[in-house]
Amino acid sequence: YTKRKRSATTITSNSTSSNTSTSCDSSTYITVNGACTKCALGYGANSNKTACEICAKGYYSSTEDISTCTACSGSLTTKSTGSNSSSLCVSSSSLCTVPS
Repeated sequence: YTKRKRSATTITSNSTSSNTSTSCDSSTYITVNGACTKCALGYGANSNKTACEICAKGYYSSTEDISTCTACSGSLTTKSTGSNSSSLCVSSSSLCTVPS
């Protein structure tokens, strides 16, 4: 994932102090440990928009932002977790199965 911090700088009588602001654009970033963060490809924001979580099997995320993972359409699924493109959605019948 990509971190981006927004800093505020104050200059008073020849001294400089800096602090990290946790005021992030909530439509683009989530705040994690005081840093403005976007979720990486294959990850989506959790329902509280407080953390990035890997997309479950059958879901994908093709953008670096804070949207949730998108479900594959119809009866399609992905071969693994963390898929980053709708092109990775395949028919479940095309996946190998191990006989029991």
